[in-house]
Amino acid sequence: MILTNLHNLPEAIYDRIKADLDANPYGESKLKSFRTTQLIGPPLPHTLSKKHDKEIVVDATDFMALIFGTVLHELCEGPDTDDKMHEMSVSKIFTVDGVDYKLNGTIDETEFKGDEDVLVTDNKTCLLRNLGYDKPEYNMQLNIYAHMLRERFPDAKFKLFIRYFIKDLTSGDLRKALERAQDDFAIWGKGNKTATKCFDTYEAAQAHFTTMTAKMQAKCEIIPRNKAGQRAAIRREFPESPIHIKEIPLMPAEEVEAFIKERIKVHIDSPNEICRPEDRWNNDIRCKSFCRPMKFCKYAQKMGYDK
Repeated sequence: MILTNLHNLPEAIYDRIKADLDANPYGESKLKSFRTTQLIGPPLPHTLSKKHDKEIVVDATDFMALIFGTVLHELCEGPDTDDKMHEMSVSKIFTVDGVDYKLNGTIDETEFKGDEDVLVTDNKTCLLRNLGYDKPEYNMQLNIYAHMLRERFPDAKFKLFIRYFIKDLTSGDLRKALERAQDDFAIWGKGNKTATKCFDTYEAAQAHFTTMTAKMQAKCEIIPRNKAGQRAAIRREFPESPIHIKEIPLMPAEEVEAFIKERIKVHIDSPNEICRPEDRWNNDIRCKSFCRPMKFCKYAQKMGYDK
């Protein structure tokens, strides 16, 4: 990959991004190996990235979100103790069709509670608007980590957590939202979850409503609001802290084992297979915005994303 610096990032940041891209945290292996996140994802971007490594040009600014996440992970790293470990490397050999494959991963935080409980936590950054979206790949990543730990801790009761750091939430967001919830009437956009205007009385709401264009009136409606219910809804929409912890269901070991072996077969047998709709994310967002080798992808070319 050719890494440019067209927007003049500070040299130290550029050098750090380049070093992270060149790093191989798991060392060399004689076995065919996968990173956990690579295995969960589609094989084609990885295949095209390797094939066209000398042709792909990416600017360092495209990796700013990645570097923010990396720095946050480093800030979360404390001293390892008997009860808690950070950045624990895990690996396991899986045999598929008589061939051994090595799966590697790094657990952000592993905590030991009592004699049995093992808490596995992964740190993520996100925007507030994305907090409510389910991310199956995040859930599977944690379940794979727990699965690789089972040999080391066969009697453990695993509990899995994602610790979200919300990048765009301030305490003022919650305060202002709760203040708006104290109003009795609101003009709401039909189908929306948030009010466009709030008023103390129906008369005030009606007066404003009549000044709106016919087009806007057709899209909105005046409704009374249940204060307690609306405040509860706002508290769900606006977490009280920019740190939000979500527990992830633990999957049965046999299901995780089957998923891993199925994904290994996909990567080995179909490295050039077009990404599935779920891999491309809603409305092909992953293709349009996050696929670095898209100019070499037939699907992206067909859809015009490579222009």
